[in-house]
Amino acid sequence: MNMHTGAVFPIMLRPFVEPDLVPVFEQLFRRVQGRLATDKYQATEDPAKEGNPDRVKNISPYNLDTALNLHCGALSVVIESPSHGFSTAKRQDKLVVFTPDDLVNIQLLCHLEAMKFLGETGGRARWTPTRRR
Repeated sequence: MNMHTGAVFPIMLRPFVEPDLVPVFEQLFRRVQGRLATDKYQATEDPAKEGNPDRVKNISPYNLDTALNLHCGALSVVIESPSHGFSTAKRQDKLVVFTPDDLVNIQLLCHLEAMKFLGETGGRARWTPTRRR
């Protein structure tokens, strides 16, 4: 649920992660949500607006992202997605209906952008600073 507009558009949930990974999540959020915007799956086609990580707050300190992170040390990507059975999403005061094909496309775009981000940034070993013991 996009908490600012009340519209239901796909949105990455904010994970509960160690502080070193917060900037990485924010970069990934900008990329994924920005791509969804340019592909017309957000309230606007503005990647800067839709990719603003301040749009999502950590609603619950323990959610699926937290479980994945604490269990395997991953920066996971969990997308809250609309349903094809109903839609309350509006773009320019017009109802946006997501078809099952739209939902598959959204998930594939999110996966594609997350994998490209991982390949370009090097993963957790590069995201976290080396600590001396």
